[in-house]
Amino acid sequence: EHHIWLAHNEDGHRDYHDILFTLKVTPPSGVAFISLVYPGIAAGSGPSLNSQGIIQTTNFIPGRKSEIGVPRYVIGRAVLEAKDLKEAIQLATFEERAYPFHHNIASMDEKQYASVETTPETFEVRHPKGIYFHTNHLIFEKTINNQPQNQVGNPLSSLSRYIVISEKIKQIEPGDIQVKDILSILSAHERKPYSPCRHPQGKISGRTLCTAFFDIGERTFRLYKGNPCEAVKKDQVVTLGF
Repeated sequence: EHHIWLAHNEDGHRDYHDILFTLKVTPPSGVAFISLVYPGIAAGSGPSLNSQGIIQTTNFIPGRKSEIGVPRYVIGRAVLEAKDLKEAIQLATFEERAYPFHHNIASMDEKQYASVETTPETFEVRHPKGIYFHTNHLIFEKTINNQPQNQVGNPLSSLSRYIVISEKIKQIEPGDIQVKDILSILSAHERKPYSPCRHPQGKISGRTLCTAFFDIGERTFRLYKGNPCEAVKKDQVVTLGF
């Protein structure tokens, strides 16, 4: 309808909970960016926004091995200096790629969104309409056959979250969806510990580290620290932007 929103749960090892940070950089290109950064990892893996209105969040896609090519972290970092959506997609699909990746890329100026699945062998770009979501496995026609049979990581986690989100979205009319509905879905605990809002449990160390919410119309980037089920209620949010 009249809004374009992009929301993302950033999951990772629980040890990252208190040591993630936001970085604001103006590189020599002059295209400044703000990015949520993991210590020791290049900017561009976490939710990011640049001064040209380009947004990027990423989903780790498991692979059996790395191929000869450009590492996914380097490609994610390069996207942060894109001047428009076309350039961002070109950078995300740069050949040769060393490892699978999924990019959520949007442009605040162009009011457009692209879902980009990449593997070392191929890629596919889609511009979905209405309510759309993606977790940590390949779903597109050109890329799904490149999903490795012996994955690293936990494919059960991705499928479980995909099922929960799918079921909840079916209960919402696209024209009626509100911000609170999106944050409620990302805060869901069905099928835990592999739920959209993840909490460490026993030997399972993964958790939701923060939730990012981009309002393309308002040109804002909001970060909720920690699990959204708690952070949204307590209004633990910082608003960033250019």
